[in-house]
Amino acid sequence: MAKEISLSSPPERVKLFDKVVSLSDIKQHRLAIPKLQAKMHFPLPDASSSRGTLLRMHDSEGKLWRFRFIFWKSYQGYVLTSEWNQFVREKGLSVGDTVSFYRSTAPEMQLYVEYTLQANRDATSSSEVVFEQTPDVQEFKLFGVTISSNVN
Repeated sequence: MAKEISLSSPPERVKLFDKVVSLSDIKQHRLAIPKLQAKMHFPLPDASSSRGTLLRMHDSEGKLWRFRFIFWKSYQGYVLTSEWNQFVREKGLSVGDTVSFYRSTAPEMQLYVEYTLQANRDATSSSEVVFEQTPDVQEFKLFGVTISSNVN
């Protein structure tokens, strides 16, 4: 007998908080979670355990992400690790983008993660440098900022 597929609408959700992605979130392969938000919305990991807690979150496409939620002693704060780096690569996140966390209102209280790219993201990626030259002025873009200098 064929399994019936439910076409019900997605569960209702409440927004927990937003986190703007910082340079250290990208470079250190972890997402720092503000302490207040961590304590309010996530099950706190045992500070004596380096294993932390596994948080399962679905994205807007329905993909399941398994982030390790730990207390990072050197940072003295809470961070998401494990699949965070893969999430950044797959979603094309960069500094200034926003990651949003939600929880379903259903009894199982499923967690969700979504992202928003910067609205003013330049076509030039942050790692590219573009040079434009005129006879006496040199301009280039570095991290989306136009820098000019006189070449006399």
